Amino acid sequence: MSDDDVTVVDGLPVTTVVRTAADLAASFLDSDHLAGVLSAAVENLDVDVEELAQALSPYATRYGFDSGRAPLAEVAPGYVAAALGRAVRMVAARSPRLRKQALKLLAKPDGMKTLVTFLEERLAS
Repeated sequence: MSDDDVTVVDGLPVTTVVRTAADLAASFLDSDHLAGVLSAAVENLDVDVEELAQALSPYATRYGFDSGRAPLAEVAPGYVAAALGRAVRMVAARSPRLRKQALKLLAKPDGMKTLVTFLEERLAS
């Protein structure tokens, strides 16, 4: 465990939400309970949803998923919105032009899916 996995709550050192969720996934927690933990984690505005998805990736196949993002998208209704919001903020910080393109895509019927693909490509470059 690294120092990044620990935070202080009410003066006590505890593992972070991301580390706790990953530890629970690693321990074969039943999928219903894990879904509750992941849903609560995604709703926590202090949690980096991409960090959470990466932390879950090694355990995804145990729960029938191909990536750490898949269980979040399925069990945590706020995941897509949180991930999309984070990506749009990153794009907006980089370029007002990209922000405009992102907002145009959202106006289309299949815009969210297209926007996520667009943002992934832009952020990777």
